[in-house]
Amino acid sequence: MAKRTKATRRPHRRQRIPEDVIAAIRRTVAIAPIAARLTRLRPSGQRFYGLCPFHHETRPSFAVNPAEGRFYCFGCGKHGDVIDLYRHLTGRSFPAAVRALAAATFATDHTPSPAPPRPPKTAPAPDVLAALEAAADLYHRALLKRPTVRRYLEKRRIPTHLIQRHRLGYAPAGGRFLVRALSANHPQGGDHRHAPAALLRAGLANPPANPEAAPYDRFRNAIIFPLIDPKNHVIGLIARPFNRRGPHYLNSNFRRRAHLFALPQATHDHPLILVEGPADALAVRTLDLPAAAVLGNALTDDQANLLTHHPRITLAFDGDPPGRQGAARAADLLSRRGHQVRLAPLPEGHDPASLIEEGEDDVLRRLLVAEGRGG
Repeated sequence: MAKRTKATRRPHRRQRIPEDVIAAIRRTVAIAPIAARLTRLRPSGQRFYGLCPFHHETRPSFAVNPAEGRFYCFGCGKHGDVIDLYRHLTGRSFPAAVRALAAATFATDHTPSPAPPRPPKTAPAPDVLAALEAAADLYHRALLKRPTVRRYLEKRRIPTHLIQRHRLGYAPAGGRFLVRALSANHPQGGDHRHAPAALLRAGLANPPANPEAAPYDRFRNAIIFPLIDPKNHVIGLIARPFNRRGPHYLNSNFRRRAHLFALPQATHDHPLILVEGPADALAVRTLDLPAAAVLGNALTDDQANLLTHHPRITLAFDGDPPGRQGAARAADLLSRRGHQVRLAPLPEGHDPASLIEEGEDDVLRRLLVAEGRGG
């Protein structure tokens, strides 16, 4: 009988990653957030700089270019792309790093992941739009009648023509100022009466704890920034506490991540200045520069879709870690969409509004217009 022999087993070979997937990773994955996990970055022009994570140094020589997706150290010469940087961060081999980035970026079959379905862009109901318009008008008239509030805005260097153009308002401290003025069920409802349900759905009023009681105002003792669409309709209200410093805002019911404050009023004769908050946008407007506010420090895809008519954009986010990280992500998003992006490095702890309030107009203008030319 012939001697049986074991079948020769071929070693298992992992499927090779397609070159187009590797190229897509290099083109798609943002390099700045990965670099920010290795060292603290500061924006300058179109790049970010920080202390090199690969050798000891006291002066920053490590540069990251979000538009090209590459890094380079002028001190030690270390350089590469987003895959190389991810390998340094995780200690993985090239194939393992590519597979990890592909898993986070693409579906398992190495085809680009489909974009998540977007919620339908439904306009507010007519009664909600009417309530928002009436509220904006009421708050605007309240501001004009209060010298204390106008002096506060003058101290913050917001001139009268911007107050008028952007229809700024003031919500008094009383808990039912707006409800009493606009509610259809209130004896002081006036000429513009609106159902309490419309005020609640608009986010202008809060429901009471006692079902028998009337709703009460959402905004109290606050500066009001109306969110105005290209047709000059008020589609939301943004409130900032009066006489209190800080970035905290309270909004009516609108999709914050789908709108940019003051964008319809921005001209196209200069690169658009993109900032975090409404007060920052108005501060930039005092320099006769076009500005719009993200309403936070995270630019979304929906917001980026609104910027197609602004090919040149300068990012002037707050001078703090969240602001710098948000600017890095926004720069990457906009660069991938073909925008020419520049970063304005604001001083630590400052935003455009604080610089204008402190009389540093020239400093802010230099940062927005001249800093970083040529990238």
